[in-house]
Amino acid sequence: MRFLLFIILLLSLGYQAQAQLPYVRIDSLILSDIEGGKLRSKPKTVAAYLPFSVGDSFRLNDLQEQLDLAQQSLLNSRLFKTAVVRVKEWEGKSIVLGIELDENLGIYPIPMLELADRNFNVWWKSFNFDLRRVNLGLWGLWRNPGGYNDMLKVIGQVGYSPKVELVYVLPPLRNKNAWGYSIEGLWSNNKELAYGVADNKRLFYRDLDRRGPQFDRLRFRLGLYFRQDVWSQHQLTLGFHNYGVSDSIFAQNADFLLGKARQRDFRLRYSWSKDRRDFRNYPFKGYYLQAETEKKGLGLFNELNQWTLGTKLAYYHKFGNDYWSVGGQLSGKLSLARQKQAFFEQEALGFEEELVRGNQYYVIYGQDYLLWRSDINVKLMEWGAEESPFIALHLRYHLDYGYVWDRFYQEQGSLVNRSLWGTGPAIDLGLLQYRFVLQFEYSLNQSLETAFFFRLKMNL
Repeated sequence: MRFLLFIILLLSLGYQAQAQLPYVRIDSLILSDIEGGKLRSKPKTVAAYLPFSVGDSFRLNDLQEQLDLAQQSLLNSRLFKTAVVRVKEWEGKSIVLGIELDENLGIYPIPMLELADRNFNVWWKSFNFDLRRVNLGLWGLWRNPGGYNDMLKVIGQVGYSPKVELVYVLPPLRNKNAWGYSIEGLWSNNKELAYGVADNKRLFYRDLDRRGPQFDRLRFRLGLYFRQDVWSQHQLTLGFHNYGVSDSIFAQNADFLLGKARQRDFRLRYSWSKDRRDFRNYPFKGYYLQAETEKKGLGLFNELNQWTLGTKLAYYHKFGNDYWSVGGQLSGKLSLARQKQAFFEQEALGFEEELVRGNQYYVIYGQDYLLWRSDINVKLMEWGAEESPFIALHLRYHLDYGYVWDRFYQEQGSLVNRSLWGTGPAIDLGLLQYRFVLQFEYSLNQSLETAFFFRLKMNL
């Protein structure tokens, strides 16, 4: 009994000591441009990326952590090259924070040379640098036109797959319990189309004598965002898709759109994410969580009925005086509608970020998949401020595992319904706060094939 009373007394004293710790209250914010100019970003926009608000109070020994989190969040907004958050005035328990900012460029007119293939190696090895498989165009990106971290993106291209795309995004304008929206439109067509798969490589069909396209696409999307706090966000997207294929594609693969030459459908997608990574463009510590569900086909056209669940979990940890880091990412998809779906809607591994490194030449279609990607990373060189490096060089080693479950398209090749893995070293060159990352990888895969792979990642 005495021992129990002693423990209760200790806990009570500890609680009282914590409650009596000095605390500070944020009285106001003072924003300024490091270069002495006028900020394009509105004060409410800057405040939307702070983990605290004017009037908030917290313990004195938590002050520096809050300032560091605010600086990290401002840099991850992609609005600023540099962000410095510090106490400018202090009187009693009230403080005034000074936030010094150096804004990124607002307009990026980028002449675009885009490969029609999934990656550089496929274009190089499978198509021998065929210039007919290149798109030329202009990518216009206007960030912060209204001062609210809004974004207007216009893409126009000609060549292998002509395309016009327009996107406008207005993010939530408070750091919690705020709404934003996005509007998107896309038109494109293709003279050539990957209609099927053999040996886990895509089969293409083209007819240069045909005046019309082999594939045409029209897409509209409306998105709503709800910011729960600085790190957590909900997103609801309603989309309309209209796809069509030529008679030649239909003859090559009647299952491409599951027995139809044209498919129209509405789609509803919901996702939730929580992002506590230090650098979202190239993370070293923190974690990322995402869960989503998408229903393709809402019963208006009765042409598609697909429902999927997806998730992504990532964790990163720094060690060795912050020069070393390890990271792992687990992602997957589960199809709730188990009947046969259109071939075009069954992409699993080998597309964009969802691939087992070392298998970049291959694609796998299926209803469900699981993917694990891991890296150990050491920073060799860095030029510029630690929180916003101009140039950084990293040595990296990766180990990946993946599995695709498929019940309907198993003739595609031997990589479906089996374990896939890839491993090897890499060198990464990060430029401009890792907005551009050049990756040079050498990988060994489950078939004991080795290859050198090149990739450019853009995080604008």
